Amino acid sequence: MTVPNLQVAPDASDITRPPARAGTTHLAAPDADGLSSGDAAQRLARDGGNVLPSRRPPPLWRRVVSQLRDPLVLVLLAAAGSTLATADFTDASVILFVIVVNTTVGVVSGMNAPVSSGVGVQIHRGPLSVTDCGQGHRAM
Repeated sequence: MTVPNLQVAPDASDITRPPARAGTTHLAAPDADGLSSGDAAQRLARDGGNVLPSRRPPPLWRRVVSQLRDPLVLVLLAAAGSTLATADFTDASVILFVIVVNTTVGVVSGMNAPVSSGVGVQIHRGPLSVTDCGQGHRAM
């Protein structure tokens, strides 16, 4: 019996694996000794520091909108609308004042949160060993 359009998997016996360190050959780094100080300084000048680019903070209008989308604020906005519809301007002004204060506090605290919480900072726990020109150093 023959099956039309049958594809046979290729024989895997002729597939070779690349050497384990094949992806790092373009770095030209010695295996055991590491980089010399000159090579490290040259790469630092050419490639820059070993840091990730920081993400831009959202614009102010987007922060305000995200604060106004809170369910409690939406209830307060509905209450302010209903009190304005009934011409109760005193209650409406108090409710709108609470919304403005709440939004201001939320936006300001959101602007300060990444700085105070250390977002983007990774802490290495445990000993750290550094090799400088073939001389091993241990830093804590």
